[in-house]
Amino acid sequence: MRPLFIFTQYDLKSWKLIYLTLHKSISNNWDVMDLEFFNDLQKYLQGKAEKIGLDPLDHDTWTNWLNDSKDCGVSVSILDREVLPESNSKKRKVNKAEERRISPHTQTV
Repeated sequence: MRPLFIFTQYDLKSWKLIYLTLHKSISNNWDVMDLEFFNDLQKYLQGKAEKIGLDPLDHDTWTNWLNDSKDCGVSVSILDREVLPESNSKKRKVNKAEERRISPHTQTV
């Protein structure tokens, strides 16, 4: 892993703007997602968000924080995030109604 010290040399607000600009360009240039710089910047920013108690995995929280919104929302605190128990089954069980919705052409007898 490369050191992230370069990010600390510059203003957080500037890094947020750079990240948002790069992220916006992804639909025109998918190679941006593969840039090591982009991934390092995202990790750095996610770490900053987590340090203040925000959950960067919550899309609205992440977007609001990147855009410097005043209220990122109480419901998006990383402390409130529910941790689901790990499943023993690798295959998800599907009930009959859901099975019909997934495969509407399947006839049940």
